Amino acid sequence: MTDLSYLRFDCGPWPARGRAVKLLSRLLPRANPDFEEAYKGVTHWWLEIDGNGEVLREIGFDANDQAVAIAPYRNNYGIFTDSGSPAQMVSSDVDPQAFSDIWQAAERRFAA
Repeated sequence: MTDLSYLRFDCGPWPARGRAVKLLSRLLPRANPDFEEAYKGVTHWWLEIDGNGEVLREIGFDANDQAVAIAPYRNNYGIFTDSGSPAQMVSSDVDPQAFSDIWQAAERRFAA
């Protein structure tokens, strides 16, 4: 079994999209249809990373520390999980049990 690490990445919130990006997003398939709006408010991420450096799961949090996006989940590929590697400016460790607890709670909430 591969060793897993759990890391936090601080960012955002994401800037507003320009006209070209909006047009392309209408033409191309959406990678994260359930969470695209939520991404605007994400201020930090928790990432689950395997021993090869690939991101397996991600949780996006807003400024109130509320989980507003998870991936991969249903038809949502995610940002880091889809690219396969984490951002270079990962800031701190995350407790694996806390990651699991938040993931499960968010999964239940989004399923409802």
